[in-house]
This record gives sequence, C-alpha cells and structure tokens, in this order.
Amino acid sequence: MNKTMHAGFLVLYFIALVLSGTSPLFAAGAALVFFLVTSFQVLKMIVVLAVIIGGLCVLFPFLAPVAFILAVVFFVLRIRFIIRNIYAILAGAYMYGLLAAFGASHIGLLGYAAYALAAAAVLVLHVILKWLYRMGYTTKQAFGIMGLVPLLVVAFVLPFLKIPVVHGDVVVSPDVYPDAAPPPRRRPQRRCSPSCCISGNCGFS
Repeated sequence: MNKTMHAGFLVLYFIALVLSGTSPLFAAGAALVFFLVTSFQVLKMIVVLAVIIGGLCVLFPFLAPVAFILAVVFFVLRIRFIIRNIYAILAGAYMYGLLAAFGASHIGLLGYAAYALAAAAVLVLHVILKWLYRMGYTTKQAFGIMGLVPLLVVAFVLPFLKIPVVHGDVVVSPDVYPDAAPPPRRRPQRRCSPSCCISGNCGFS
C-alpha cells in the first residue's frame, strides 16, 4: 500500500465530489482526469493494436472467419477477467458512479450537508480500498483496474479492444502494472510478466 498515493487520491476525490455537486462539468472532468491518468499507457496500446488489426483485416479479407472466432474467445476471456476481479471493478464503478450522482443531483446546493455526504462517500471508498489491499492489490494496481471500468464496458462492444491488466496467463502487451497477488481464496498460479491483455490472451495469474 502506498500511503501517500492513497491519501492524496482520497483528498482529491473529496474535492472532486464537492465540486461535482455544483456542476456536472466538474464530475465529467474529474472522471476524465482519473481515467486518463490510470489508463494512458493502455490507451496507447489500444491505438497501436487497433491500427495493426485494422490493417490486417483490410489487407487479408480472408481472415474474417478467424477474426470472428477470436472475437468470441476474447469475449469469454473478458468475462473471466471480470469474474476474477469483480471487487476491484465494482470499486471503480462505485467511484465513477458517485461522481455522476453528485454531478447530476446538484447536491452542492445543500451547503455543509454536501461536505458531509462527500466525506461519507470518501470514507466508504477508503474502506473499499483497504479491503482490496488485503486481497493482494497494491495501490497502483487497484487504481489501475478501477480506472479501466469505462474501457471494460466498451470492450464488450468492440471485440478486438485490447486492455492490459494486472494478471494473466499469456503476455501480449507491454508493462503497464506490476503483478498483483493472487485473487482471494485461490491457490497461487504461475505468474507471467507484469502486464497482460484482457482481450484475448490473458486474465489474472
């Protein structure tokens, strides 16, 4: 656990919630900043792979049946990734959801009550993060998976979207996050290189 990163994030998240209560633009901006900070390397990988896969499909149209089969396999592996990391993903959904809720409700008009609600929400997030740490995630890993929530949603629409994640069985992407500890109540498995890709050849190790 990185105490400085953890505490800094909670402070910034509290400020973001308070500001989000005054305008949905602050909520959108805070969500976008967190997404870009935690997923920048992933986004670069997505662009590169999209160009490669798109180019291959254009140059070799006969690969279309293979592409369809791979899309099905990737979809199944995404489900596997979500099941094995459901708690970190739900933590990310909670974080993004709170920003959206504060932004849509204009709760900032409540005055000091808005500060109290934001503090309570941050406290709950603190407890959730501590729980994730006990499950074996580092601060960076927890934030990394939480930030991927929007991409995980998009990944179910775009079959070939490749998203590096923390654990995996086969390495297909560069280093984005270090290995995390095995999921709770699972026997340790063979570790792979630091980052793996959810879209076809990976999951957590």
